[in-house]
Amino acid sequence: MTQYLILHKVDGKPAFDVAHQLEGDEEMWIVTTTGHRAYPAAKVALDDLVCEAMLEFMSMQLPDNWPEHFQQAERAVAKKGTGLNLMDFIKMPQPVIKLRRRI
Repeated sequence: MTQYLILHKVDGKPAFDVAHQLEGDEEMWIVTTTGHRAYPAAKVALDDLVCEAMLEFMSMQLPDNWPEHFQQAERAVAKKGTGLNLMDFIKMPQPVIKLRRRI
């Protein structure tokens, strides 16, 4: 089964999804992740897309001032231990639950 990246309409807006074409009498497309039917306006095989994208990615360079996903300030907070500590929750006294049994 060949998978495709398709452009189709969802809630009146353009959307990209991964889909595959069902074999049969009529042309029918199914979005792989949800199982919904799709009507693609454009499609490209993922195999072709991966090859082209890999060549493009291998030649790309990031600018020096490009922001990081995990910022330096967040790293500093994580190192100081000022975030949530699981042991604080484990050491907390557990509430006593009284159950009334009805007969």
